Order: sequence, then C-alpha cells, then structure tokens
Amino acid sequence: MLSRDSTHPAWVVCLSLLGVCPARAELLIPGDVRLRHDVQLLADAGIIDAPVTGWPVFLADLNIAANAHEGLDPGATAALQRVFPAHEVIDRLRLEASAGGISEPQRFRSFQDTPREQAELSARLAGTRGRLAFDLTATWVDDPLDQQAWRADGSYAGFAFGNWFAAISATDRWWGPGWDGSLALSSSARPIPAITLQRRRALRPGSRWLRWVGPWTMQVLSGQLESDRDVPNARLFGWRFGFKPLPRLEIGLTRTAQWCGDGRPCDFDTFLDLLSGIRDNPQDSATRENDPGNQLAGFDLRFAFHGLGRPWGFYSQWIGEDEANGLPSAHLAQLGLETWGTRRGGGSYRVHAEYSETTCSALTDSDPNFRCAYNHTIYTGGYRYRGRAIGHSMDGDGVMLSVGGLWVGARGNTWQVLGRRIEVNRSDDPRNTVSPLKQDVYTLEASHTRDFGFAELTVGLGHEVGEFTQTGVDFDETRVFANWIWRVSDGY
Repeated sequence: MLSRDSTHPAWVVCLSLLGVCPARAELLIPGDVRLRHDVQLLADAGIIDAPVTGWPVFLADLNIAANAHEGLDPGATAALQRVFPAHEVIDRLRLEASAGGISEPQRFRSFQDTPREQAELSARLAGTRGRLAFDLTATWVDDPLDQQAWRADGSYAGFAFGNWFAAISATDRWWGPGWDGSLALSSSARPIPAITLQRRRALRPGSRWLRWVGPWTMQVLSGQLESDRDVPNARLFGWRFGFKPLPRLEIGLTRTAQWCGDGRPCDFDTFLDLLSGIRDNPQDSATRENDPGNQLAGFDLRFAFHGLGRPWGFYSQWIGEDEANGLPSAHLAQLGLETWGTRRGGGSYRVHAEYSETTCSALTDSDPNFRCAYNHTIYTGGYRYRGRAIGHSMDGDGVMLSVGGLWVGARGNTWQVLGRRIEVNRSDDPRNTVSPLKQDVYTLEASHTRDFGFAELTVGLGHEVGEFTQTGVDFDETRVFANWIWRVSDGY
C-alpha cells in the first residue's frame, strides 16, 4: 500500500486532485503491447473505468478512480507510473528518431508493432499546444512491397472541442479485445488516411434512463483508400461505440463499410442507405448496382472474473459479413481467454489463448460459406488495403489458434512469446493476400524490449514452418527483426 504522508509522488497528487492535473493530450496508438497490458491491468484493477478495447485510446478517456492510489500493489503501481509519468509536462514537444528492419515481411501481425519492410528510418515530432495536438512521423523504407518508399504512417493532427477530438489521421486502429487479431479493423494493413472524430472522456450519460450504459466512448472515421484498386478512390467508413454497463464488462459495437469511389454513387442518400442497411447485399442481380457498399458489422465483449484463486478475462468478437432482417449475419468469430498477475518486485505478466475463424458463418453453421469473408461482388478487390486485409491478418477462410505470454519488469523491460497454429485460405481463394493456396502453418515468435531511458531497443526472432496442402510441398522460414528508438528530446 502506498504511503499516505506528504511525500507522495506527483502522480499520486494528481490522482487525488483529479481534474487539477490534466492528462497528456495525445492518442495512445496501437502497437505498444506493454502499454496495452498496463492499461488493461489498471482497468481490471478498477483504477480506470473507461472502455479500453477500441484503439487508439484518447488518454483523457482514462478516468482515474478517486481512491486509485489506495492499496495498489507494486505491479499496478509500476503500470500506473508508466501510463501517467510523474515528470509529465503538458504542452511539450517530443522528438524521436528510429531505425528498424526485418529479414522477411511478417505475414501474420498481432497487436505488437513490428517493421513492415526490410529497412525503415523514421523521424517523429509530437506535441500539444492548448487544444491542438499533433504527432507527425516521416518514414523512409527500402524496397517497399507497395512501391510507397515515403510514408506518414502513425501521424495525426487535430484539435479538441468540448468533449471531442477531430483529426486528420494516418494511424493504426485496433477495434476489438483480441491480442493476435481483430476481425473488423486491425493493424494488418498499413494505416488508412482518414478524417476522424473521437470522444475524449468516457463519461456516463446524463440521463437517468441511460445511466445503465456506464462510461462510453465513440470513434468515427472517413478514410480514403488507394487509387490503383478495382474501384479507384473508394472510401472507408468506420464507427465504434464502446461502453461498460458493469465494471467488469465491456461491450463494443462496430460498423465499417467500403463505399463511394470512381463510378460509384457518393451522394448523401447513398450514405443514408449505407447507414440503414436497407439495400445491403441485394439478391436480385438487377438491383445489385444499388448496393451502397461492402459492409461489416458486429459486436465484441470482454468480461473479467475471478476463479481458481486468480483473475480471468473472457473475450469474444462476432463480425457479420452479410445482413439478414436488418441484423448482421454470416459472422466471423473470435474467442479468447486470458489471465494476468503482478509480483512484489513491481513486475506483471499476462497469458492468453485465442481462437479466430475468418469464414462466414464460422462456428454457427455446419456448412460454412467459403470465399465470402472480406470479398464483395462490386468492390472486387475486397476488404483490403495495399495488399493486406483490413481485418484479421490471415485474410478470409482462415483458422488461427494462438497462445501467448508477456512479462513486464518493474522498469518496463518486456519479454513476449507467441505460438500459433494456422489454417490459411481453406478455400484456395486466389484473392487471399497471405497465400493463393491452402496452407497449414505453425509459427513461434519471441521478442524483447529494453528501455534505456533515452532510447528503447526491441529485438525479435520468429520461425515459421508449414505445408501447401494440395501439393504437399513444405516450407521453413526464420525471420529476425530489430527496432531502435532514440528519444532526441522528451519535451520542455
């Protein structure tokens, strides 16, 4: 338990005074698995009451319980100090430089950010000035697969008004509770440039009739897809509503859609049809051209509980590729179970097991609908961006079972291990971006992140073995990656 004398650290004083000490203004972007573990650890401890399974998370969303500083164990204390540093300076600039690379591109991406190309060099400038906040990153990559050598991935610039934050953004998004994949929106593909709107603080509704909703947050995006696709310049609409009706239960509602583009209707009436779902996936080929877009919709939940003397978290995500009677149908499915804990020295850990299936009617139909997931009759390039699925990284008609473990030391040094068994492209769909033919794959990955204060180093090793099912041809691949971040200036 923390001391109650007058020598509290600055972050304890801020927690006690709550609104007097404003939090950092920037978004917490997907990719830092240690940060996500810390945030989830604090949420499960009742210290944070905001929904935290829809990333980016606006730091102001993370409302701190009034008595958070009372009775914290060393592991939770260390996590709280990492999320809310004692030396935090409001309205400051941060300058970073980074260099990284990977020996072979990673086919299956989890929440952890790893280099996308063999060599990458980046410079980052981030800061806040009153209501303005920006995080600008310029990256050069060597021999890119999509021919885009210069990138602004990870950048955003926006301003706060009331309890909302509007921005021009090119950041990753991860909508869902999964650790190794998200069925609707993940960091599988490169970030899609978008105009975004996000709620800043996850407050309860003011109406007494809606108080049961609990703290809630919302994200809306309107993104621009690439010009060299089947329907050039198509757009991506996304909406997510997250709420916590119970302290241990978080629910997320998600809707995304590809629409508009060259030769396709982009007017307001079409957008209303998109929102209503009235003309979604018509069966009559004569009216198929009136389909307003390629839509996905569904829900996810995470419930924390205690059993066998330890904490557990059950999570699930169900995303419909089709519509029936005004509701999502032909679902893709994900199920997961995790447990976690802390140690006296200030360390903490998390272990999870996760099952994902990207076949329409997964787990709900004895005769799954192959070649349906992430595909569309009008947007024939499918639910993809720059050669990668926008949803789960194994693309359509896949099955993944993964088991992972994470250890975070008191000083923030992190060790992670992840094993997977994957059935890739069970329908031999040539549109699949991972493999045009069915594969049975096993992967094992390990990584370590060490924080030096002025810099951070992440190194990783992965091994992948598998077989092309039709031909019986085996493959075996080992990859290594490294990423070095140098904090040139951490504010003033």
